[in-house]
Amino acid sequence: MNIKDEYIDKTKIYLKDLRKKIDKKAMLEDEIQLLKSTQGINLSINFENELGIKSSKSSYKGIDDLIITTDSKICCLQAQVERINHYVRMFELYSRELKEIEKKIIDIRYLAKTKNNSFRDIAKKVNYTKSYVARMHDNAICDLAYYIFGEDAIYL
Repeated sequence: MNIKDEYIDKTKIYLKDLRKKIDKKAMLEDEIQLLKSTQGINLSINFENELGIKSSKSSYKGIDDLIITTDSKICCLQAQVERINHYVRMFELYSRELKEIEKKIIDIRYLAKTKNNSFRDIAKKVNYTKSYVARMHDNAICDLAYYIFGEDAIYL
């Protein structure tokens, strides 16, 4: 398949962005756990009685309306986690036609948290030669570019 160079670059960027999203998902899940653990502390603050803040009747919103509740923060963070899960599922869908060795190479090169993701390091991990790993990587990137971007990615 003859894939345009710009779509090969876009596919590599897509994979790097996916790695960042996976990292962000872990941070979001930690933040959700933190918010849930502190949720009982500030469940019901009565701004007028406990804090002495009087809401003015002339305005449309008081200070208590402007403060985001813990529940709504958790809901927003969970929505972000679900969106990232969607991106991961879409990548799994795109990559299911790849050979197992190609999937492993892409996973190590772009999605793993390891610092050693050069072709030489990957070759050691998968017990193939560096040139074979590079060739399988290039094939996988071309296939992914076609699966992600469709007909726009190929020369007609």
